[in-house]
Amino acid sequence: MDTPQKEPDTLPCRFEQSPPYRNWSVSRISSLHMKPQPIRMLHYHAEFELGLCVSGEGQLYLGDRVIPYRAGDVQIILPGQPHYNTATAEGTVWHFLSFQPSELHTAHLSPDPEWIGQLQRACRASGVFPPDRYPLLAAAVSFPVDAALRPPTGPFDEDSLAEGLLHLLVLLSRTGDDSGSGTHTAGADIGKIMPALTGFSQALDRGVCLTVPQMAALCHFSPSHFRRIFSERMGQHPKKYILSVQLDRAAQLLLSTALPVGEICRQVGFTDSTVFFRNFVDRYGVSPSSYRKNRN
Repeated sequence: MDTPQKEPDTLPCRFEQSPPYRNWSVSRISSLHMKPQPIRMLHYHAEFELGLCVSGEGQLYLGDRVIPYRAGDVQIILPGQPHYNTATAEGTVWHFLSFQPSELHTAHLSPDPEWIGQLQRACRASGVFPPDRYPLLAAAVSFPVDAALRPPTGPFDEDSLAEGLLHLLVLLSRTGDDSGSGTHTAGADIGKIMPALTGFSQALDRGVCLTVPQMAALCHFSPSHFRRIFSERMGQHPKKYILSVQLDRAAQLLLSTALPVGEICRQVGFTDSTVFFRNFVDRYGVSPSSYRKNRN
């Protein structure tokens, strides 16, 4: 089964569309025409993912929650959140937009990278947001998704889209940890490892990288049982997941801060800079310094 490190390049009934905006952060725009099917494998992205349900209905699996959705609802997925969408009705269609806040700049718009980084770190709201309950968030998501699907007619269309995404980030940073609508699923296997995923993320915020036995202890599992459950639900070994999150976070810090590479290495939990450098090059194909230079 494919690993959830990145969303698979091809999924049943999914149509991928290259973004018309080539110079900045809209990394993917796509339309997904879905048929009723069982949940496959939770996956995650390094970017923010915004979604607008055009028609149909179904469920979003987000961590240990199952959240129903219907036409008109919007979806917000934060970087690194395990998730998967399923349809419960024929003709279910979603439009998605993925973007990196650290790259929100155009020829006429250059927001301060430190401020962008602060906004991103303050974002906690995710899930499904019906427009009747969350009109501001729903409008803030619908506008950039709709706008990004249309080819730009002039340079200020790109500015307008970037400004819309900045407005959304500000809203999300002020929304707290609201997770929209949804229900908890006590029997879901992903719920069994959520203490480990949450604890790992919180520790990494302090520059501490938990080991697999430490993550297992948070779930009250033996390391071997934890590795089996984790691999079944996440589609990869926990060590691979740990490394992926560390490197994704390092890439985000390289673009959103002016911190030295050595400090970023420490903040994402590496104790050996040589190991960090080697793994970063293996993942991104360039050194951390070159990655920052090439993307800025």
